[in-house]
Amino acid sequence: MGGHPPSAGGSRVRMPKARKGAGMARGKGVAVALAMALALLGSGCASSARSTNRPSGASGATPSFGPVPSQQPTRPPLSQPTLEPGVLASIPLEGGPLTVATGLGSVWVASHRGFDVYRVDPTTNKVVATIDTGQESCGTPGLGFGKVWVAGCGPGDIAVIDASTNQIAGRLQEGGLEVGFGAGSVWCSTLTGGIARIDPTTLRVQATIEVDGNVTFGGGAAWVAISNGTVSRIDPGTDRAVKTVPAGESGGDGSLLWFADGKVWAYPASGSGDSASVIDPRSNAVHQVSLHPLSVSNSTFTVGLGDVWVRGLADQVARFDEATGRRTASLPADTSTSGFIALGFDSLWETNLDTNTLWRVRI
Repeated sequence: MGGHPPSAGGSRVRMPKARKGAGMARGKGVAVALAMALALLGSGCASSARSTNRPSGASGATPSFGPVPSQQPTRPPLSQPTLEPGVLASIPLEGGPLTVATGLGSVWVASHRGFDVYRVDPTTNKVVATIDTGQESCGTPGLGFGKVWVAGCGPGDIAVIDASTNQIAGRLQEGGLEVGFGAGSVWCSTLTGGIARIDPTTLRVQATIEVDGNVTFGGGAAWVAISNGTVSRIDPGTDRAVKTVPAGESGGDGSLLWFADGKVWAYPASGSGDSASVIDPRSNAVHQVSLHPLSVSNSTFTVGLGDVWVRGLADQVARFDEATGRRTASLPADTSTSGFIALGFDSLWETNLDTNTLWRVRI
């Protein structure tokens, strides 16, 4: 989903929100984001240290009462589910795992029907920390400045998790479902419109740029997708829009943005596009990458390893050549549910909302 480099996650499709100007914009994105949620389901900033970190496996432990009497029948071991070819692991996660990102040595999964963010160790495929954010999550975890930034749904805050302690380090009391990282700052859309530039340590607003839309950072600039089908380039040296290029989708929520493979990618926030706009940050030139064949709706999308990856609702993950847009492979997905995708640690990671699992898939 993900306005961050795919090294920080990747998947770029958003969930319900009720605040203006988030990536999926908290106000403008309500209609489309709610539609996405229904399909998937069937920065004035203040710091407050509030967290509950539960080590995985801490609940439900079975006490030991000594050896089993010899006359008691021995139960056979529980059978393990058979995984589809290409699925390396299926990791159970409660609370409707939805958005996913990779980085800071871990896989991070935010739950949409619970309050938890899960930290998964990719060397063992085990949950090593469960962080209670106090709210359901709708935004893709953003990874930057040693922290994990996860937006809540509706009027929820952006919870800021310190990756060194797995504790809540503070909150952004207004902001977008996605954040960008660059030029020593965090960039997010605001409740009242515009883009806030935030100090990653104090969580205080450094500047507000009067451009409203979904935001990412890369190539030395912040980029904002406007609902009129354009993308504005923000110079971090002046905090002003210095260029507007025709890219993305007009109307509704416009486009989601992220930076990957040295380029800015814009994909329809509705998740129903069969092409993506690509901006070269060196020249501001724009070209379209058509994805053929692609006939899915409510899709989740990421870019990495020189390819484009698309997961449709109850469909496989399609892999497209980034240069030609031609489909080169299909990867397994849990077709009984839907979810988001991210690349990292030599694997594709897929959340499965209704079966409460995270799949690790061979690429």
